[in-house]
Amino acid sequence: MAHPLRVVQLLGAKNAGGAETFFIRLMVAFAKRPHLIQALPIVRKHSWAARRLAEEGIPFETIRFGGWWDLLGKRRVARLTKAFKADVVMSWMNRATAFVPRGPWVKVARLGGYYKLKYYINKVKYLVGNTQDLCGYLKREGWPEEHVFCLGNFIPEPPEDWREAEEEVRHTWGVPPGRRMFLMAARLHQVKGWDVLFAATAALVKQGQDVGIWVLGDGPLREALAVEADKLGIGDRVVFVGWADNVTPYAAATYAWVVASRQETLGNSVLDAWVHHVPLVSTKTQGPLQLMTDGKDGLFFEIDDVRGLEKALHHLLTDGALAASLAKAGYDSFVKDYAEEVIVTQFIEFYRKLMNKEGA
Repeated sequence: MAHPLRVVQLLGAKNAGGAETFFIRLMVAFAKRPHLIQALPIVRKHSWAARRLAEEGIPFETIRFGGWWDLLGKRRVARLTKAFKADVVMSWMNRATAFVPRGPWVKVARLGGYYKLKYYINKVKYLVGNTQDLCGYLKREGWPEEHVFCLGNFIPEPPEDWREAEEEVRHTWGVPPGRRMFLMAARLHQVKGWDVLFAATAALVKQGQDVGIWVLGDGPLREALAVEADKLGIGDRVVFVGWADNVTPYAAATYAWVVASRQETLGNSVLDAWVHHVPLVSTKTQGPLQLMTDGKDGLFFEIDDVRGLEKALHHLLTDGALAASLAKAGYDSFVKDYAEEVIVTQFIEFYRKLMNKEGA
């Protein structure tokens, strides 16, 4: 039997985000399979990822990830990688890739967006994208086709009793029992389309619908969005939760999940909605377009189309059978292609494939 893979995982981000959340999920999944893979996460000191790894009881190391001039950090990563006897070093996004050490291990970077590839040249040999569209971009930008691979994300299944959280979360935030809530989980940033969701929700309220919004995320627009909600007359219907490490309690009290982004590479929210059996409405952005089938496991609307979002949500509010059908089909899609065992197996096989290519 082959020895367990030994993979160093580098993440230089300070705050939480979609890629950072998946990083933690993947490290937890690897930790459950020590006979197949052993990972050493090296993350930024005092970061969200460091806190979450500690909470999960996963051993890790930290450095400052100060930038290209952080020579002490680079030397420490090199020492840790050598001592760990790594087979593979995998960096997550630009900052971490600058710290990939030279050595006999396989060098690969995972990208979560359409980044400039100058940050990866002469640092890693292989690139991983999380959608076919992103992988196509990497090839068009000149990275050798045989060195580009596509590996998706997964979402852990919630516990069996997850729906029982609805009453408590509504009570905690003062949300009336009969109010049907929309949920969006994203950075509070212009690119995420919060203004579109707010405007569509306000229109539905004017039509007599008792609806509200769970706002799961942090970012520079926090104060501006609160002002906008008040202007639209929905200030008492918008709940600013902040970043939620666990979205499940809010999913239990959610009628429809929304992705209003103007740009979305993968869209972890699509998978989050599906795994929680919640009907989904999304813009026609890169990631969701590759995951969803309109009318089968979700509904699409055009980017910046307030009226389109309003109509889609109204359709779900007035057609419970449609909402249930979309939710069931979404969960079926999740189980088939994006369950933890499916994706983790793909990662392990991918690492083995690279080692065989390199003769490691």
